[in-house]
Amino acid sequence: MHQSFQEALMKAGFASGRSKQSEVFDAFRAGKHVILKAPTGWGKTFAVNAALGGGHHIYSLPLRVLVDSLAEATNEFKLYECVAHHGQERNHPFLDPGNNPESPYRLVYTTLDQTLSAFLGIPIGVSLRQGNILPAVVDNSHLIFDEFHLFEPEKSWTTALFSLQRSKQNCVVLTATLSDYMLKFLGDFLANQTEVGKVEVIEADRPFINSKKLLKGDAFVDIDQPKLGKRTIIIRNDIASAKATAKELRNSENVDLPVYLLHSEFLASDRKDIETKVKSIFKEGSSEKAILVATQVVEAGIDITCDVMHTDLCPPSSFIQRVGRNARYEGEEGTIIWHPVENPGPYRSQKELIVTLEDYLEGKILLDEKTEQEIINLSEPFDKKQIEKFKSRVVREVDKLRAERDYSAYKEMIRSIDNKNVAIGTDLNQSYHFVSVSRSKFYNEDGFFYKAAREKPSKYGVFDSERRDVVVTDNLEHADFILLDPDFVGYQPKMGFTFDDLGGREKFIDYSKDTYTKYDYENETYEQHINRLYESLSTVSWMIDRLTEHKLIGTKSNADFISYFLIWAHDLGKLSLKWQEAHQVGVDGVPIAHSEKEGRFGRVKRPPKHAWISAWVVLEYLKETFGDKGKGLLLTKSVFWAIADHHGYSDKLEQADIKPFKIGFLDYLDHMTAQNNWVEDEWNSSIIDPKVLPNSSIQEVYLNLKNALPLGSSNDLSLYLMFSYILRKADQNATRMVSVKREEQKESKKSMGNFIDD
Repeated sequence: MHQSFQEALMKAGFASGRSKQSEVFDAFRAGKHVILKAPTGWGKTFAVNAALGGGHHIYSLPLRVLVDSLAEATNEFKLYECVAHHGQERNHPFLDPGNNPESPYRLVYTTLDQTLSAFLGIPIGVSLRQGNILPAVVDNSHLIFDEFHLFEPEKSWTTALFSLQRSKQNCVVLTATLSDYMLKFLGDFLANQTEVGKVEVIEADRPFINSKKLLKGDAFVDIDQPKLGKRTIIIRNDIASAKATAKELRNSENVDLPVYLLHSEFLASDRKDIETKVKSIFKEGSSEKAILVATQVVEAGIDITCDVMHTDLCPPSSFIQRVGRNARYEGEEGTIIWHPVENPGPYRSQKELIVTLEDYLEGKILLDEKTEQEIINLSEPFDKKQIEKFKSRVVREVDKLRAERDYSAYKEMIRSIDNKNVAIGTDLNQSYHFVSVSRSKFYNEDGFFYKAAREKPSKYGVFDSERRDVVVTDNLEHADFILLDPDFVGYQPKMGFTFDDLGGREKFIDYSKDTYTKYDYENETYEQHINRLYESLSTVSWMIDRLTEHKLIGTKSNADFISYFLIWAHDLGKLSLKWQEAHQVGVDGVPIAHSEKEGRFGRVKRPPKHAWISAWVVLEYLKETFGDKGKGLLLTKSVFWAIADHHGYSDKLEQADIKPFKIGFLDYLDHMTAQNNWVEDEWNSSIIDPKVLPNSSIQEVYLNLKNALPLGSSNDLSLYLMFSYILRKADQNATRMVSVKREEQKESKKSMGNFIDD
């Protein structure tokens, strides 16, 4: 790992750095939080990459396209092993350093949705059953939040602050357009409300100054004869306006340039094609001429420039994002024509800010650095309201959400997923590529989708999570999927949905096959499995090191003691006679942990749930070792539930799951303990209590599990989550050693089940 900023420059192949990039390095390496406010093109990606040191880092971005581009840039710097993970590239769902401690991923790029859902224990990157693996990863990583100004107020913005508050490491916040008031709040928050408590705010200067003229437009009244440049970008506030503008320009006799249209209601493949073409034409140094009509999808994640820009008025921060695509590169000159709006469209909640911006721009003729900052600071009244609302919230909300394990919190704490999946077709049993359309558009009587879905027969479908399939409904309100009538609605790759040109239904049919990976087990004895978990502890050593820093653990020997105990105890329930009997092992046999599907130890009946038994039979030992009151009880509960939940975080034990049991193979267990020097001498059959659970005790056990023992919203869950990560990752890696991979191809259903697509 590089030890100086100059060494990082040399490794990345740069002769010199920008002013203040070395300050980012010095502050972060000194253990401080860093807030970096830097203009586009300053080089903040390299500055952060250079600054990162030991430990694990998660770099979160609001847009998927940014994740891929920054991961690519990091690989070119050659400073770290990094990996990108998001909804379309599920490369690294646990967001951790990976399974090779000799060559860990130091840096994981992902979307904001992935990080925050992992933090809350309701992950969208893995099944909810694995939800207790991820929160500790976020809590114990250096968090980097980029494009902070784009986070949704009261949702992702609030949850991101909570994650910074919970993080035990110094973090980085990056932005281009935060007001001075918001910047001061963030600095004070990180200094006073986080464990690190030290912060440095770095405001970078613009590396060059380009001339940008400001003109007031006519609200697109005379769109047939617009002021055009060699490369012109026109940004409208809503898709309908953008489509209408593109159509008029394409049909105009006064326009002889190609007109490209970009918005969010294209099929993914078509949108990617358009973005690729647009980035080529509107890149730095291009001599091609064209017009791009777009919505706010170009505000971030698309590296383009133009000499003339037209834009609807919008909130100040969005305005600055948009005009950053005009004369973007050194030596360019540009003209920005802003157009008043009567209808704020998607910015209804910020209508007052748009009016304030219009008043400010009246009479302004140049957009310089001072003017940009004054525009950004127009957001101060909005920022004050947002901050006051946040001050009424408390970080303990996170414990409540983690304890409840409720996916509905996603809508309140991260972002609202309020879309319907739309295609053109007639058969809901067919697999489709869908376009995600805002639900509200189906209730606007003047809008396209109200007419498209209601005036001609459409098919409505609801996703049935148990059947993993779509079922028909007559209720538009309840529908997740809508098939529009191909005799009424068309789709064009350069326009999107349309009434004018029918056809295009074939583009929605998904002929692809998905590869499903399944695993079968080889035969493995109980002792082999326990020892393989011990061998796999190296893959989670970074978290064990973090355990030593916890106030209730304190030393490496304590951290190792608990980690080893989790391994030794987690599958004790598999030593129950009924569990082994289900796998054809008699009382005098050698107990197994996993078995082949067929053959000598093939499962002949469903075995009882074993994880709760494993926890229950060591409960008395945990109380004696750690205590049954106060902080000792918290430690006891944290170990207990890490064991009890190691097969299913989302499982809720019902009384029917509590079965009588008898633990057998005690001599085998004692022999195993004596043969392995990592096992404490006291961990043997003598600490198993009870060894037998009669039917008469089931009610008592169930009430204890349900009422007395649970870790509730009033508890600190951090230890439980760290223990869960250690045990479950080691268990998964050990089990992988005896797993036989099997792949099957089936008709693609990727559109059907994943509504939260980041």
